[in-house]
Amino acid sequence: MTALFGLLLVALGVAYAARLGGWAVGLRRVVAEADARPAVPEARLPTVTVVVPARNEEATIGACVDSVLAQDYPEGRLDLIVVDDDSQDATAAVVMERMRSLFLAAPGLAAEEPDAPEAPDRLTLLRFPENRRRERAHKKAAIEKAVARASGEIILTTDADCTVPPGWARAMVSAFDGPETAFVSGPVAYRLDGRPGRGPGLFVRLQAMDFFGLMACGAGGIGLGQPNLANGASVAYRRETFAALGGFSGVDHVTSGDDELLMQKVAYQTPLDVRFCADRGAT
Repeated sequence: MTALFGLLLVALGVAYAARLGGWAVGLRRVVAEADARPAVPEARLPTVTVVVPARNEEATIGACVDSVLAQDYPEGRLDLIVVDDDSQDATAAVVMERMRSLFLAAPGLAAEEPDAPEAPDRLTLLRFPENRRRERAHKKAAIEKAVARASGEIILTTDADCTVPPGWARAMVSAFDGPETAFVSGPVAYRLDGRPGRGPGLFVRLQAMDFFGLMACGAGGIGLGQPNLANGASVAYRRETFAALGGFSGVDHVTSGDDELLMQKVAYQTPLDVRFCADRGAT
């Protein structure tokens, strides 16, 4: 019995090592693809709608919105939709303040018109009070509501407690290297700010390492043509593909999965491709 148990442990270890080795090969592949990918000419960059679902995120939504609006992307080709998912705090007020600032800064608009009905189209706030009943995964429902209003060819999503670098949108859409690419997973990392003068604690660093491992395995799976993991804080997909798949239908009974379950629908229910954006500047 002891010998059998030992052989089982060895077999499991070999299988585990083989899986990690495969993901390592896939990871090298996506990095090589990123290094070889040419920059997309300015004139060919597609229109993008960034979707941010938010519920009770007044402490973080402002920084998130500011980082999205600061994207290095051609003017008029990127807009942001924030979905206020029945927040009980000042989430909507924070977004509306950004909308007011955009309106007042718009060329040709006088500062004496703060109560004008619409802000520039770069930022839209959708309310979702009907989501209170929670008959289905509320984040997915919020995203679907935004996508239905979106005008961009590419949908980019991030979370309300995240910030994105200026080159995020440009890097993510550059990974759509042909019409056959329908979904792109992007890199996400923990911010290791830590306590003043002391740096991040051990638990936070372990969390960050664990999260990095998941991202690496997800990227490796995509590189092998076996997509399994993604993170909704940085994913992109074609709006027409989302509509053709019926959005989150078939997986809308699961609370999570607005990222990898959608990715798996694209990968395993269509002939289209999934890519990983290995551009460090998109983290």
